[in-house]
Amino acid sequence: MSAATPLAAGRGTTREHIVSHLRDQIVDGSLSPGLPLRTEEFMQRLGVSSSPLREAFVQLEAEGLVTVSPNRGASVTTLTQRDASDLLQVTALLWDAVVRWTVPVLDTDQATKLRRAAGNFALALRSGDIRGAVLEAERFQSELLLACWSTELVRSVQAVHSRQQRVLRALATAETLDPIIDFHEAVLIHAGESSAQAACEALREVWRVQQEALGVLPAQ
Repeated sequence: MSAATPLAAGRGTTREHIVSHLRDQIVDGSLSPGLPLRTEEFMQRLGVSSSPLREAFVQLEAEGLVTVSPNRGASVTTLTQRDASDLLQVTALLWDAVVRWTVPVLDTDQATKLRRAAGNFALALRSGDIRGAVLEAERFQSELLLACWSTELVRSVQAVHSRQQRVLRALATAETLDPIIDFHEAVLIHAGESSAQAACEALREVWRVQQEALGVLPAQ
């Protein structure tokens, strides 16, 4: 485990800062699946008291990133093939709706932001910068979600967002990221048109490739 550092000062409560810090480390794999999150250790590492730390564990448990046991305390939730497959299938259904409902109503400004993220993604991928490519793919998703008119759909996507990020970052290679280029192109080509079918089909290929890559995760 990489050494944690005291939290930086900023707006928000101590609990919110802890949640954001630990969420980022769990999503990017710095805190590995199954790792015990010992209260005393993290109090010292983060420079916080026990109360906001425990509150942060409760929130992260609700997000599916931390598991809290009465006898064993908190630990990073494990990431198995079965759980990841289930999550990807649900995520695919949600994002199919996002694309289907949002692409036809994209305006010029929204398309410009998406085009910038898509260009940066392709450049990072070609240069072998996997982390940079992942961040730009996430930025593209964020811009597309911002353009979605359905508040309920956005809430549903956000509910699984951190877990989706965690899985896709764990699977990220040049091969698993490559189909995203076609998805980006389909969204941009058909932005503002009446049908988003081509973009939906390209996105299904992205999820298919991700599902095939799940073998790198433990079976149980």
